[in-house]
Amino acid sequence: MKYHRCAGRSGRGASVVLSHGSLGHPALCRAPCVHIIKNGYCEKGFECDFCHLPHGRKVRLNKSQREALKLLGPGQKLAIIVPFIMKKVSHIEDQQADVLLKLLQNSLPEEIVTDDPLMKQLRLVNLHRAFQQMSVTALLDLLSSCLPSEILAAYEDLRKDQLDVADQMIFCL
Repeated sequence: MKYHRCAGRSGRGASVVLSHGSLGHPALCRAPCVHIIKNGYCEKGFECDFCHLPHGRKVRLNKSQREALKLLGPGQKLAIIVPFIMKKVSHIEDQQADVLLKLLQNSLPEEIVTDDPLMKQLRLVNLHRAFQQMSVTALLDLLSSCLPSEILAAYEDLRKDQLDVADQMIFCL
């Protein structure tokens, strides 16, 4: 297991067991592990597919935002959400991040037909604000039906590359 020791709030050392789901925390990681939240530990350790590191409040789309998103066609979804993903990934200095950025750029439709009432509705429900606060993982989940498998594979490769970064960092609770 991969343990990192750091000073907690009390000043004493606290151990954090990284997990597979913690890779790329906070932008690229998975959802928080309920066992860590509830019990402070997880039996699966590194093999857990959920994040073992602290998270802020989860951003969820409200009903009007979900309904507005359903009205979008696949090309429109890509055109609206992919730029948010690209902005978040562009801050990661990694060769695999560059690969993912190129694939995302190529996935954008050349021309998007948007009718004004739909775009007005999207502004009214503040989808852009929600997207800015969401992780890359959450944004990709919104596009799972629209994205080619090669993008999802490149994303997983980027997360795996973050394991090396995680080995060099110290995480504190």
